[in-house]
Amino acid sequence: MLLELFIFILFFLLSVGVTFVLITLLSRAGVGSVIRTQGPASHIEKKDTPSLAGIGFLILFVVLGIVLLLMKRFSPPIGAILLSAIAFGAIGLTDDLMKQVLKVSSGFRARYRLPLQLLIALLLAFWLRGNVAGHGIAVPGLWQVWIPGWWLVFIDIILVAGFVNAFNFTDGLDGLAAGLGIICAAVIGIIVWHSTLFTYLGTFPWNVSLIPIAAFIGIAGGFLVFNWHPARIFMGDGGSYALGGFIAAYAVTTGLHIGLIIGGFVFAAEILSVIIQVISFRTTGKRVFAMTPIHHAFEQNGIKEVKIVHGFWFAGLVCALLCFTLFNPGWVKDVISIWSQT
Repeated sequence: MLLELFIFILFFLLSVGVTFVLITLLSRAGVGSVIRTQGPASHIEKKDTPSLAGIGFLILFVVLGIVLLLMKRFSPPIGAILLSAIAFGAIGLTDDLMKQVLKVSSGFRARYRLPLQLLIALLLAFWLRGNVAGHGIAVPGLWQVWIPGWWLVFIDIILVAGFVNAFNFTDGLDGLAAGLGIICAAVIGIIVWHSTLFTYLGTFPWNVSLIPIAAFIGIAGGFLVFNWHPARIFMGDGGSYALGGFIAAYAVTTGLHIGLIIGGFVFAAEILSVIIQVISFRTTGKRVFAMTPIHHAFEQNGIKEVKIVHGFWFAGLVCALLCFTLFNPGWVKDVISIWSQT
């Protein structure tokens, strides 16, 4: 665990440094944020906050790959995860740059972004099928992997692309997406690390499985130092696509599809609220929620931003605990046993 601790500290410090430099440069250049006119009125005051932290994430993911190569801890699955995160981040960053630098109001249109996202997810899914022996879906509590044949490619694509967009929708309040991302990544990493000790998920050797997660938490944590309310910088589409792509790619690469859904259920709730709202409005002309994604509905009801973030973080922790329990039910018995002996 000393290596993982070192990686976490290293990338936390690098993230703090890179994010601080970005804030300084972007502020001097007068690059602010594009605030949705349909969003809460209180967000208008955030228009001068720079929103290109995704640049820093992409740089740090490249640095992570170099560090792991030098440490001889690099492996093809780690390369696939990093390339996926960088590719997704590049799509989002293109949108950010078109809006904020080139002043193209429509940005990188969804009709182009979505096919590119599906293409990246498709390439990852095909690579996993051809290069990761026994790639499948880990079934909670059974210590075995279900391999649904070619259907797994379809499942990988939908889950990866869906989670990336869910992460993007969640990025709407100071610290919300970054904090939930840390929670979700941590529980998935812990499950993978614990599982590899029993050779039930064999994507990584046990002494490597937590390294990418340690780096991710360091990167997201360093950014959160400046993104916590009141935020001095936002991650933008480039950042949310990169972080979401990293978690999703790590999860499907290690077979934790179900773990991603349960541990990241708050992200799922965010994108589901948008889908429900759109379907309801187009079919009945009525809105189910005051505003979507759903965190904005709480704002519309007068709840302060910080309280909403804390509430969603707590919900994320509950989902993470449930996820870990489903994959490792024995720990509950251990806790009860210890409690009964005291």
